[in-house]
Amino acid sequence: MSCKKDKVQYYDQLDAGIAEMEEVVERIRTEINELMEMKKALNQLNGLLKKELKELLDPLPY
Repeated sequence: MSCKKDKVQYYDQLDAGIAEMEEVVERIRTEINELMEMKKALNQLNGLLKKELKELLDPLPY
């Protein structure tokens, strides 16, 4: 193989590797966003449950 052909092949492989990494990064970003939405929803649910529990326990004398 000639040096020029080797360089072309190297850069083609490099471009393919970069494209693959960009796809992985995008999938990870999507997963992170989904997890952050789930965290927000769980925090809201936790707050509502705490409020409801407090309301249920408040009338009880200690």
